[in-house]
Amino acid sequence: MLTISVPTAMLLMTIVSLSLAGMTLLVWGLLERHRAVLVWAIAHALWAGSILLLMGRGILPDVLSILLANAMAVSSLIAVWWGVALFIGKPLPMLGTASISTAYGLAFPWLTWITPSLSARVVVVRLLMLFALTGALHTLLANRKRIGNTKAILLSLIGLLPGMLVMGGTLIGAVLTWESPAAFFEHPVVRMTVIGGIVANLAWGLSVLFLVIERRSLLREQDEAVHHVLTEQSVVGLYMIEGDRFTYVNNACADIFGYCPQVLVDEMQVSDLAIPEDRERLSEGLRRYASGELNGRRYHYRAQRRNGELVDIEGEARLAHWQGRNVVVGVMVALGGTASPVPQPENLRLAGSLP
Repeated sequence: MLTISVPTAMLLMTIVSLSLAGMTLLVWGLLERHRAVLVWAIAHALWAGSILLLMGRGILPDVLSILLANAMAVSSLIAVWWGVALFIGKPLPMLGTASISTAYGLAFPWLTWITPSLSARVVVVRLLMLFALTGALHTLLANRKRIGNTKAILLSLIGLLPGMLVMGGTLIGAVLTWESPAAFFEHPVVRMTVIGGIVANLAWGLSVLFLVIERRSLLREQDEAVHHVLTEQSVVGLYMIEGDRFTYVNNACADIFGYCPQVLVDEMQVSDLAIPEDRERLSEGLRRYASGELNGRRYHYRAQRRNGELVDIEGEARLAHWQGRNVVVGVMVALGGTASPVPQPENLRLAGSLP
């Protein structure tokens, strides 16, 4: 049967934690520059650093391989708690952080130099870690209505529970083997922590990735809802033009001309809508807007509606960069009166009923 030594497993855990830190940092930089994601990247890095220092036990001074290493491990799970609070918009758990830090500062130096005990240190550090993870879980569940997304809550639970099981299991193991004479790297609790920690780290790292994706999906749905209210229900005509073609018009803009939006986008040129006397001036204006020469300037021209009526158009446009292309975006309104109707040109064919 193939077995893996604890030092090798610790090295594997370090690699996994550093990889997750890098992945989370990449997610923060490219997808979601949310402070919570950055804090979770720091949490993975702290855990990796603590394992590296623990691997130096017997070589490095105790202040590094015991005191600092365990402090970094505890801080890693405090960072997980902080990240959860930041992610759902709650205040940072300063009281809980102060309590954990105080307990660690009082207990660990005593258990390291005055009454040295490996199992006692394991019990203390596991209790503090479990407290941090329980705090993160409580923050999550207490604010589930605020989150309002069942999938995000389940993803967080899936990420947090493996770590809680590892901390709880090693706590029980440390109590049962309180007087165990086993060397550090042979101690069953250390082995359980390392193996279980790899699984717990992977679970939380992947949960963070899926949480970010879920959050972006939710924000996109909210943006689309806001966009619909601001554009499709607007009483002002909104449009986007590339060259002499509409690439987007809202309902109010299409209604000005008497067409449905899809006909304007698919079949019409902007200059087709102006009366013959204004077409050349409109085309020249579009060219100057597209070059940025007339950015933010108001315009006026006379257009011909689908039913043949003339209507005065007034608006404002400017050059914008959208999906790698230069486009003209703007607003327009139809002024109060219309001129007498004129015959409908054949190239302005009638479309279906208005939306």
